[in-house]
Amino acid sequence: MQRLLEPLTCLALLLASCVVDDKELGDEAGDDTESSSSEAGTSDAETSDAETSDAETSDAETSDAETSDAETSTGDAETDGSETDSDTDSDTGGEPGDPLVSEDFTISELHLLQERAAGTATFNFVSLGDVTPNSPAEWERILASAAAFEASMENFVEEPVLDDWDDLVTPDFYNYWNGPIAGWRTVSSQDPPYWDGEGTIPTWAPATKKSTGNGFVPCTPSDNYWTCQDAFKYGDDLLSAALVAAVQEDEALMDDVRRVLLRQTDVSRAPGVDFSNRSRWGIGDQAQGLGGGQQVSSTNPFFFTSLWVVKIAKAYDYTRNRAVEGQVIDNPVYTAQERAQIEAWLFEAGLYFRDAIEQFLLEEISIFDSLDARIAGTPNANIDNPPYDDFSLWDGGPFATYGQLQTQNRITDSAMSVCVIGWMLEDEVLIRDCKLFFEEVIRYNLRPDGTMGDYYRGGNNGETGQHYVSGQLGHLVEIADLFARHGDPSLYEYSTSEGSNHPQHPESSTVGGPKSLLTALLLTAKLNRPEGYEGRHKQGQLINGDTGGPGRRYLQHFLVWARANTYYRNAELAALLDGDADMGFRPLQPPNEVFNNGYVVDTTRGTFAASPGELFLHGKKSDCAVDLFPYPGLTAPPCL
Repeated sequence: MQRLLEPLTCLALLLASCVVDDKELGDEAGDDTESSSSEAGTSDAETSDAETSDAETSDAETSDAETSDAETSTGDAETDGSETDSDTDSDTGGEPGDPLVSEDFTISELHLLQERAAGTATFNFVSLGDVTPNSPAEWERILASAAAFEASMENFVEEPVLDDWDDLVTPDFYNYWNGPIAGWRTVSSQDPPYWDGEGTIPTWAPATKKSTGNGFVPCTPSDNYWTCQDAFKYGDDLLSAALVAAVQEDEALMDDVRRVLLRQTDVSRAPGVDFSNRSRWGIGDQAQGLGGGQQVSSTNPFFFTSLWVVKIAKAYDYTRNRAVEGQVIDNPVYTAQERAQIEAWLFEAGLYFRDAIEQFLLEEISIFDSLDARIAGTPNANIDNPPYDDFSLWDGGPFATYGQLQTQNRITDSAMSVCVIGWMLEDEVLIRDCKLFFEEVIRYNLRPDGTMGDYYRGGNNGETGQHYVSGQLGHLVEIADLFARHGDPSLYEYSTSEGSNHPQHPESSTVGGPKSLLTALLLTAKLNRPEGYEGRHKQGQLINGDTGGPGRRYLQHFLVWARANTYYRNAELAALLDGDADMGFRPLQPPNEVFNNGYVVDTTRGTFAASPGELFLHGKKSDCAVDLFPYPGLTAPPCL
């Protein structure tokens, strides 16, 4: 496989590659509440490497999770990734001659994907079990989804004709979405509260064709309650088609993707998702907006809307460039005017969710007094609000804290659109706020051992919390990877002992560490071993990735972490992802035995299917047979 190609000029926007101090000091930005591509979003102070702060050198540095053999053996998150190892192959991508074709793959990685699609790579992820027993059939599924997209184009209409539900009169197979239909209020006691389709739509009921209590989108008559409740399926086939078009260099398919994107991002043809319309997409006290007076960034339907936006963004990202003779060029399928339309729409979407998260943190829950305080990493006393004493993370364990529940999976879903769009458009303020949020999650959500707040979710089995945590970690991994692919490993390497302090329940405090993304990944990996970890139970059931009981299923949401091990090259994570029984992990299970609570149909696609397939895209790159390290200016740890 071709590895290093002709050098290109480095990307214009690179953030510093050092480990940053917890309390980053950005530009004086007290009135910086709106983002534009010309605004300065990072400063020298933001990338200072004050690694020797008292918090970083606390006695808690010797915690078990941080000193495990697995964490220190490969890709340790407490190092800056700059040490050279004589066994490391430095010719493994990520160099100036191996530029990004999209935010998900460089030229070398695109060649690997093409080899996988042809079935000629060492590890293909094409058919079931072709890599390890029961490894998912990623490429076969992606191809089938892309074929469904191609078939749907027979019904494509340039000018949507909408019914009273703001839905296409002629169904278009989930290639068009006009956003949440109605305003929303607290759902009534009915479960679910169906509307009979006659008379006035109840003001408390989010209105859809099925009018389920959580149904904020148009639904086809064949949809059931779970697939009807949010923007499920919308954009799925489009995203698959975009990846297939890139891998197969299929210009006709690229053109079909272009046509759908242009219709979807034209605010005259899809006014319901015009995110610049703040009378509809309101936040805070903009009571007439969809989020009027509500926690927009962490409530339904907003976090799912954000992930739908991510699918639209990635479909464009996969097709906006071409790799030609070692060069990355603009894909001529798009005119300059078409690029401007799509990118303007994406910017407004990213800005909306950026503003919503800021309003949430500064006003709705008010854990920062100002944007300056947030940039400086200095929360107010609200971060230490008493824990929720009815929300234990495990039976007899600590309680979920205020800070944990305000930085949980839902707000991370909302942050995803900010991060993906920020890097696609190289918008400094979106990138800055993405980085701030990631660091806030590590500080206020992670306990010193790496346990995250969503473990409080019990549901009807002990794996519900694990499901939510694994999905959130998948998003955090992708966020860190976006930065590293631009030469900034600071989020993969971010380590802190800061957190919230709760004298009423000191065992629930999140202060202490050091703790990092890798700490959380390895702790959750331990909780996926058949024997569990530390005897932790939830609702009397051992937390170990096995739901037990009738309809027994097995949790495999950790597969969305595949790209993390492209960077960390950690032996324990590799064993988890492979289902290596010799390393103490459960073998991967057949598809019909994999746990799914309705939000993740294929566990390698992540929450709301915001990825076409993480194993096909990123699996096994740390294996010595592949040894692909796509991070510019960084030295790869030894391959596995």
